[in-house]
Amino acid sequence: MHTPTLAQLDRIFADIPPLPEPPLLERLVFEQPILLAAGLFAAGLVALFTLRNAGKFKEGFIALAVSVLLVAGLMLTAHLVTTDRETLRTKQDALIESVAVADIDALDSLLSPDARIPPVNLSLLSGGLKRPQILTTVAATTGGAYRVADYAVLERQAVIDGANAARTQAHIRVESAVGGPTLTWFRIAWRLDPDRGWEAVEIEPLFISGVLPYKG
Repeated sequence: MHTPTLAQLDRIFADIPPLPEPPLLERLVFEQPILLAAGLFAAGLVALFTLRNAGKFKEGFIALAVSVLLVAGLMLTAHLVTTDRETLRTKQDALIESVAVADIDALDSLLSPDARIPPVNLSLLSGGLKRPQILTTVAATTGGAYRVADYAVLERQAVIDGANAARTQAHIRVESAVGGPTLTWFRIAWRLDPDRGWEAVEIEPLFISGVLPYKG
């Protein structure tokens, strides 16, 4: 049985460094409240049983009621507040879908006027692409000879770099209509326009299995 070499494995898989995480409290309160909510509710139950065993039934139920109110407030806050990271992940999903289904109008609305793809070691992208070329290339590839049969976003990352700057990163599995599955990693730089919101400034392919190894 043939064992793949490290060089061959590097063409199939890639260890892409993750983007920085936001502060833990911000993430737990606004983006992933379930863990904190479960902890608050568990604390309420512990207080209930502890106080009940001490004969303080009323105080125990008050503690549980307070924990339930805190959980409700936490979940409501997380529902009402959309962080920039969440907005960016949603925008990234929309951009990926627009490319996968060759929705040129949708893609056009997500790109900044100076959007670009930097040069990478692929014949199609060796000189890089500017916004008009991005649109025509998508129309000719996923809208033409290289249609996508199915795709899935396996991992989403986002980081805010400044008041008007951010990056997202996505790990994507793509099923071509004419070939097998391909694993890819892309990094997207975003800029916040005061009128149009977050727009993609740069789309950088980091890795495409079997085609573009990750260079680091």
